[in-house]
This record gives sequence, structure tokens and C-alpha cells, in this order.
Amino acid sequence: MIVSAVADPEAFGPAGIVDKLSRREAMGFLHGIVQNGVLLDSPRKDLLRASIAEAEKLPIGQGQPLRILLEEISKRHKKLVAKCNQTEFSSVERSDLPTKIAKLATVLKADAIITHGANQAEVQSKCGRQYEVVLIEDVSESAYETTRRGFLLIETPIDEMDSLELEELIGRSLRYAATIRIYDYLMARSGNRGPKFLSGIKFFLAIWCKWSIHTNAETLTVELYAVGGRQSATGFIDAQEAIKNLEKMQRDLESVPRVQARFFIKSDSNSIFHTRGLEARGRAMTLDPGFDSIAETGPTRRCLLKLDNAAESHFNDCRKLPDC
Repeated sequence: MIVSAVADPEAFGPAGIVDKLSRREAMGFLHGIVQNGVLLDSPRKDLLRASIAEAEKLPIGQGQPLRILLEEISKRHKKLVAKCNQTEFSSVERSDLPTKIAKLATVLKADAIITHGANQAEVQSKCGRQYEVVLIEDVSESAYETTRRGFLLIETPIDEMDSLELEELIGRSLRYAATIRIYDYLMARSGNRGPKFLSGIKFFLAIWCKWSIHTNAETLTVELYAVGGRQSATGFIDAQEAIKNLEKMQRDLESVPRVQARFFIKSDSNSIFHTRGLEARGRAMTLDPGFDSIAETGPTRRCLLKLDNAAESHFNDCRKLPDC
């Protein structure tokens, strides 16, 4: 669902923005990042800062829209920018720009590198042929953009997907996250149903660990959110029983390497917590019907998974509910 790119800052300045076409393509690229992409950057967001500075060099009519959009991405960096860790980046900190771009592409597994004509040959040489190097004026015709748009058009239920296709869909959505949050209001309702929810959660965790760009020495955290003390369609969810059920699930998840689990049982008197899904780096995906519809090997029945912008604020509201 999510694509990623390293952007040469000079592509947003006088060297890259030379006419209406290149400006339109640059705006389209940045709008794509906001929609379902991630910019890859250094630990201090040096490339993004330099991109804003480059846009400021353009005439106001050309540069202002670019600068505003770049600044918006910077404000929302926790969602839209994935940063290389300092240990990995320190070896190229004093190097030239193409070397830094190549390092970021390699460490953070970029789908593409966006640059301009004068830098294209050197960037391609440093990055190698395994990476698509795209001129800013050619973004809309690139394989990168075709992939990005294709993810937005997926209408296939995940139970009908090939296993590798499903793995890529989930892996791309989770790989830059150090923490993911799982929301299923029924997850803690009964100890007898616990193994089914646990299997669904482990399915996602296995793909996350496999695709994660974080080193094996880094711990990944999964947060589980459910409700207690509330009536559901299948009966009353006792708060104390819910806590005991998720305590057991937390212990069971200790068997997953690298992953530590935390859980939260929420009091939901107004019954707002019903949509089920997960969140990674501020992006929400809804899962219908829920995590108990997925085994450790994949979906066991009709199951829908999609990016859902509205669910981002909804899940935030669920996290704000008081604890039981």
C-alpha cells in the first residue's frame, strides 16, 4: 500500500524546476507522498530541509506552492518521513549528495530515487541499476508512480490474493514502523476466542518482522487495544475478564522474536470503538471482519483490508478513551 522514495533536494529548485511540466510533476510527486508514500531522509531530515531551501530559490509563483507542500510534509514527518538511524548514516555524513542518497536508498529500501538531469548519471552510478532513478519531470510516467497508483486501486479481498501479493501489501505498510497498534474491540471478550485473535495478530507480526527496516538488535512494539465493561452483539464484555484475557495474550506473544507487547482495555460507554484494524506510523488500515478471521497462515474467510484516512482520527479517539 505504501511506496517510498529518496528525493534529491535540487530537484525542487532551479536545477529541477525549469518549466510548468517539471513543477506540475514535482507537485504530483509530493501529493503522492501525502496520499500513500514516504520520503526517506537522514536522521536530521537534511534532505527535506534542503528541499525547502531549494524551493525558496524559485520565483514566488513557482516555488511557493512547492515550499508550502514540503513544509506540510515536514510538519507531518512522523507519518510521511522515514529517517535512517545515526549509526547507519554516520559513515556518509561528510560525503557528497549522491553518496548520501545511495546510502539512504540502500538502508531504507527505497522504491525510487527522484533527481534532475544534471545529477542523474552520478546518482544512478552510486545507487546501482537495482534502483529506479527518475527525473522530476518524468515522475508520472515512472514505474514508481504506476506502483503507487496501483496500490490505491486494489479492490481484491485479501483472502483472494496470492500469498506473496498479500505479504507485500502488508509488509510495505508496516516496514518503517517501530510500533504498530492493533484495534479490535472484541479481542478480549472471551478466553475461548483468544487463540483465533492471537493467530491473526501473529500473522501480521511475522510479516512486519520480515519486512522491517529496523535492525535485528532493535525491539519492535505492538500495542493491543480492546474494550471492557461494555455490551457487545455477543454479550457483555467483563472488564476484569478482558484484562486477564489480554494478559494471557501478552504472555503468548513473548514467543515472537524481537517483539514486545503492551495492551490497553478501554472503557467505552458511548460505544464508539467498533471499527477494527491497525495503525503504523500514523497511517490506519481497517480490517473487516477482524483479526479472528485470519490464521497464522493467512485469511480463513472473506476479509477486507484497506488504507482508511478516516480511521486515523477514529483510532486516535479510541486511544483517548479511559482505561478500565
